[in-house]
Amino acid sequence: MAMGRRTFRRRPPFLPYRKLFLIATEGAKTEQIYFGIFNSPQTTIHVKLLPARKHDSSPPQVLKRAKEFVKEKGVGKKDEVWLVMVGSVDPAHDHEELFNYFTRESRFSPWFKQAKRIKQCAVVGNVYTPVLHPFKDNVLFAGDAGWCQEAEMTGAVMCGWKAANAITFALKEGMYNEEGISPYIEWWKKYYLDKMDYNVFLKNLLMPLLCSDEEIDYLFSTIQETLPTVLDPYEVPEHMGKAMAKVMPTIKAQRPALIKKLEMFSSYPPAVVMKNTIRAGFNGDFTT
Repeated sequence: MAMGRRTFRRRPPFLPYRKLFLIATEGAKTEQIYFGIFNSPQTTIHVKLLPARKHDSSPPQVLKRAKEFVKEKGVGKKDEVWLVMVGSVDPAHDHEELFNYFTRESRFSPWFKQAKRIKQCAVVGNVYTPVLHPFKDNVLFAGDAGWCQEAEMTGAVMCGWKAANAITFALKEGMYNEEGISPYIEWWKKYYLDKMDYNVFLKNLLMPLLCSDEEIDYLFSTIQETLPTVLDPYEVPEHMGKAMAKVMPTIKAQRPALIKKLEMFSSYPPAVVMKNTIRAGFNGDFTT
């Protein structure tokens, strides 16, 4: 049987430029495993890692390390510089240890009996204040796009329905401008901005800083009454607060130390509760 004719391609006289990704990391070991796979002859990019040294893993120090490298070595116009940090509102958390506990020892560990970890990814959650005026350059920002943190499912459905109605009205009336979708903007202001204090919702971040998991479980277990079903998640803290007030005598008798923590949760500003988080380099400013 005749063999097909082989074709030969001459290699280019020079290798194509491999875009550089400079990555300054909080850690010293695991990040090299994560990103090392990109440095092979087959890839079209080159990854340069700047791992942490001793006592320089806080966010400002990671940024400083990257700036020093750029100043000394320089980077190309098409190159990119990334900062990779692992953290939460509690900088003392060991995420690897938490993952192992959750999948191996917690009450949810049976879910993971047959599970195998094949890949680790990162996520960054930036929480911003709500958009005060969700319209610009004929673009309407609906739902999570303008919400603080998240509108949750009920809020997202309501925003989508209201936005769709407003846009349909604007198109039918030929009002392709802000006036056409004004019903949505008025609804946004009346039922979201004027009614809901986003700082109350963000206080969910503070409870794990003040109380241990066991203490949080205890606090919720003291509430025996059935709370009302609500459509608006922002109403939950109000109902929880009223129910908690009824069981305060029980908490005071059984766990007097928790009373002080609850007072901090209700009266201290976030910047005070998150002082260690802010010292670690994380922005804890909740103001507009």
